[in-house]
Amino acid sequence: HNCGLALTNLGCHEEALAKYDRALHHKPDFLNAWNKRGTILIELERYEDAISNFDRVLNYKPDDARAWQNRGMALSKLGQYEDAITNFERLLQYTGDEPEFLYNCGLALGNVARYEEATEKYDQALHLNADFPEAWSNRGAALLNLGRFMEALESAE
Repeated sequence: HNCGLALTNLGCHEEALAKYDRALHHKPDFLNAWNKRGTILIELERYEDAISNFDRVLNYKPDDARAWQNRGMALSKLGQYEDAITNFERLLQYTGDEPEFLYNCGLALGNVARYEEATEKYDQALHLNADFPEAWSNRGAALLNLGRFMEALESAE
């Protein structure tokens, strides 16, 4: 596992995958290895394979926040935004309100023009962490799409 992490940090993704594969051969329920393997697959833009990895984790541990988060990111990368929204909403059921998770749900909502709901997610994220520039920026963009120009301007300040 540590060797796989070191290889990942060096950008040796294929070698890291091989290390994780060896670890998983000996211990198929090694959830951290499945999660790490999935994040490498996202880096390699092999999103479907990444989702399969995260599904393996969730079969063992349905409330694994990291797997839900990364799974949602992979779905978004595939343009499967409605599935990503469902994924992030499920994540929020398990974790409660976490700024990053709320923000990512807002992004997926914005990608399917559900700007009012996206704004609500950004507002919730900002309520928990006001120092979140990406949330302020995307909140402003969602408000612009809603024609709420003054609020969008305030979000940009």
